[in-house]
Amino acid sequence: WSFFIPKSGDIEVISYTDNKKLMIANDDSYEEVIVKGVNIGGSIPGHYVTDYAIPYETYYSWLESIHELGSNTVRLNTIFNDDFYDAFYDYNEAHDEKLYLIQGINLDSYVLNSHHDGFSHAYYGELITRAENAVDVVHGRKKMTLNNVGKGKYKKNVSKYVLAYVVGSEWIDDTIMYTDNK
Repeated sequence: WSFFIPKSGDIEVISYTDNKKLMIANDDSYEEVIVKGVNIGGSIPGHYVTDYAIPYETYYSWLESIHELGSNTVRLNTIFNDDFYDAFYDYNEAHDEKLYLIQGINLDSYVLNSHHDGFSHAYYGELITRAENAVDVVHGRKKMTLNNVGKGKYKKNVSKYVLAYVVGSEWIDDTIMYTDNK
């Protein structure tokens, strides 16, 4: 599945691809950006990802270190707790050289291993719900109670720093083959 968002109209587009180049908004024009990124994990030793044990201060420190490494982008494989997005927003507001975000949209292992094809409601419906949640989170307009994806009150709009969304990271080959065959 793919879709196209035009660079005009009511939708503000901060980045787009031009053949093999990634272009990013810079004032009234677009310039090429080379992504130099770091993948951030959602847990720390002694905790599960769903513990959401990483505090704001740790995320902020990591973002400073990531910039010092010469990176300009962070990638998340799923929605993190609100502390990450708060730290990400505050970091970018305090620095001239911005960090960008590649936001992942993941399905949980139950859905991935449930033997549904990609068009079933259990699979596709969950993917759409998680995509909507991710968009609401990066726009700072979501409240999520403790569940398997995200936790907190997402109030900081980091959408102007989002380069892309990545859908899925661990697709099950049987599901792909079954979906293609169907």
